[in-house]
Amino acid sequence: MARLYTANVTSFGGRNGRVRSDDGNFELDLRPPGSTTDPDNKFVNPELLFAAAYSACFDSALQSIIRTDKVGPIETSVKASVSLDKSDDGKYTLAVTLAVAIPLIDRLLAKELMEKAHKKCPYSLAIKGNVEVKLVLV
Repeated sequence: MARLYTANVTSFGGRNGRVRSDDGNFELDLRPPGSTTDPDNKFVNPELLFAAAYSACFDSALQSIIRTDKVGPIETSVKASVSLDKSDDGKYTLAVTLAVAIPLIDRLLAKELMEKAHKKCPYSLAIKGNVEVKLVLV
């Protein structure tokens, strides 16, 4: 296996801190949703970052499948909704819904492409069996 890329990001202060990449190209302040230090919800949080990364990764996998299957070029979009849940026994878990838009093609084909992308996307593979993922074709 050939490693293609390694992202290096350091967190300072957890959910009430900031994150910064080693190369300096990325730096954000973090606050938990509904935080008293962020009453207007203008800061990002880990769930937003995960949703952004997962939606981009899934859409890239989808575009790769579309090219491989010679279906288009088709403009697609993926909206990732990431929920942080807490069980009755106090354990935190994540749940993801991916709303996938593949316009202008047959719905059955679109569903097939979405399922193929889910089997190819590195984020989908990384969390398989650990995070509930719901795929919705919109």
